[in-house]
Amino acid sequence: MAEQQYELSISEKQARVILASLDLFSRIGIGQLREVLRHPQYQLKMIDDNETYTYCQRLLDQVKKLLTGHGPHSSYGVCHPEVHEDSNIAYDLLQVIRHRLSWDRIPDGGPEINFDPPIQFSEEELAEILTTRFYKRNPTLLGVDLNV
Repeated sequence: MAEQQYELSISEKQARVILASLDLFSRIGIGQLREVLRHPQYQLKMIDDNETYTYCQRLLDQVKKLLTGHGPHSSYGVCHPEVHEDSNIAYDLLQVIRHRLSWDRIPDGGPEINFDPPIQFSEEELAEILTTRFYKRNPTLLGVDLNV
């Protein structure tokens, strides 16, 4: 039996929020717990209050040591055997979305990793993403006539 597939229609801003969420999820999964402090909810407070920022870093470093055995500046890598598969799936999704957004923003491409084809790290097939406005303007690329 084939696995259920889903489609989601989102704006560019929503795609960027999903991208940031996947980035945070995958980083937490490899042990980069300090990344929580970069969340928009806390980022401004951390900039304005260095004492709180330093204290939070120390707490997160202690939690990291308890959970992973790693010190403050080390973590697992993507695809490490200790990393949960969901973190690898999140990283795969991140790459697919980042790749599409990068090409939509700069059609000529660039030297950044964002323009390289995504690499599959999880056991799931890589997701597919389309820029729908492009295909609505060019329906023959889909092989169907959307004007019917």
